[in-house]
Amino acid sequence: MCMSLEALVLFLNLIGPELVTSTPDSMTVNATEGVVVWEPVADQWCTDAPQTQLVNEDE
Repeated sequence: MCMSLEALVLFLNLIGPELVTSTPDSMTVNATEGVVVWEPVADQWCTDAPQTQLVNEDE
């Protein structure tokens, strides 16, 4: 998953700075479910962390 720097900053502000560490080449979120590393790729910030899939209970 990738997002713009602006979107990533908004997301990180929502979860709180105490969960985030950063270096010039990455931002690391120490989430409840595990560590998620975001890295710059062109003009986006990307992670290869697993994404939760929405499940339709009617299926």
